Amino acid sequence: MHVSLCIGAMSGGKSTYILDKERQFRKKGGLRILVIKHAIATNPGFISTHWGGSIPATSMSDLLSINMDEWDIIFIDEAHWFSDIYEWVKSNMHRHHIRVFISGLIGDKRQYKFGNLADIMPLCSHVEWKSSICEVCGDDAPFSKCRIQSDDVDLPGGMDLYYTVCHWHLDL
Repeated sequence: MHVSLCIGAMSGGKSTYILDKERQFRKKGGLRILVIKHAIATNPGFISTHWGGSIPATSMSDLLSINMDEWDIIFIDEAHWFSDIYEWVKSNMHRHHIRVFISGLIGDKRQYKFGNLADIMPLCSHVEWKSSICEVCGDDAPFSKCRIQSDDVDLPGGMDLYYTVCHWHLDL
């Protein structure tokens, strides 16, 4: 299994990465493609970008239930929500000859590890880190911050709930 991982800040282009790769492989034709988004994520049934692009996706909360023999390529967006992502990647690494493209957040709004995406990095063939633009100064923004005070570690939501900041504006 060839695993590519795209991680980074909100609005950094992670979902766009998935849409671009899916379009690239769909054009080849004849491939069995599965597109997945976690069931907890906003806009169920679609992977959407902040710029208006979207593709249909299967909403699910358990990757271990996938029949790997049915697919040539699997795309997973919002992968930070999948608690079984490490176990799924590890158990399928050498058993299936497929390509997997995964995107999601690696850190939460407090800059702690979010889910298990950091754990799968050593299992990946390719890792790409995306950042956005700091909403305060316009510099490179690798971090996502929540606009509201909440005790929840992370709430599903888009840019109406989160914003991106650079190192300098991380503590605002």
